[in-house]
Amino acid sequence: NSNEYIIYTSNGPLLLLQCKGIKDLILGTYIYGKAEPFTEEMGFTFDRLLSWLKICNLKLEYAHTSGHCMPDDLKKAIEIINPKNLIPIHTKHPKEFFNLISKEINVKIPKLNESIIL
Repeated sequence: NSNEYIIYTSNGPLLLLQCKGIKDLILGTYIYGKAEPFTEEMGFTFDRLLSWLKICNLKLEYAHTSGHCMPDDLKKAIEIINPKNLIPIHTKHPKEFFNLISKEINVKIPKLNESIIL
C-alpha cells in the first residue's frame, strides 16, 4: 500500500525503480530537500534527477532543509527548548550565542582536542 510508506534515499528515484515492476505505476511525490543547482555540474545532476522522476512517474515538491537559521529564529528555538547547557557547533561565530540567550543557560564553546563535561 504505497499510501502508507515513505522512502528516504540519498540516490533518489533510481532506488524506486528497484521497487517496481516494468508495468507497475508508482504514485507519489518526491520531496527534494537540497539547494537549487548553482553550478553547471549540479545542473546536470538535477536534470538527471528530473528524468528519473519522469520515468518513475513521481511528482516533484521542494522542501528547503538547510540547518541554517536567522538569529531571531535561533533565539526563539532556544527559548522554547530552554536547555541548561548550550554547545554551539557548525558556526563561525559561537560567541554570538552569549547575546542570544538568557544568563541561566550555560554556553560551552568547544575547543579543538578538549572534552566538554556536562
